[in-house]
Amino acid sequence: VCKDNCPAYVLPNVFTPNGDNKNDIFQPFDCPAFVQSLEFRVFNRWGAQVYDTKDVNINWNGKNKAGKDLAAGQYYYEVSIQFESSRKDAKPTILKGWVQMLR
Repeated sequence: VCKDNCPAYVLPNVFTPNGDNKNDIFQPFDCPAFVQSLEFRVFNRWGAQVYDTKDVNINWNGKNKAGKDLAAGQYYYEVSIQFESSRKDAKPTILKGWVQMLR
């Protein structure tokens, strides 16, 4: 008998990268379990991609890929997650949502 795992990947909807060492990093709640790989992309309100990473813990600090601080506001994300599975044909899970960045 083979039973598949119960993956969970939950992201917050607000973070505050203001340097006070409290909620400065956008990352998943708890420890991401059963994640093999991940692609995370962030878009501004006009649809332009401003950040991306393949880090399972995301660890986005509110800066773009060039290291510049992004403006406070609402950003949209898309995450493609490949979870460990007993099925050979397991497809990635796609999560879409938004996050409010406060400075």
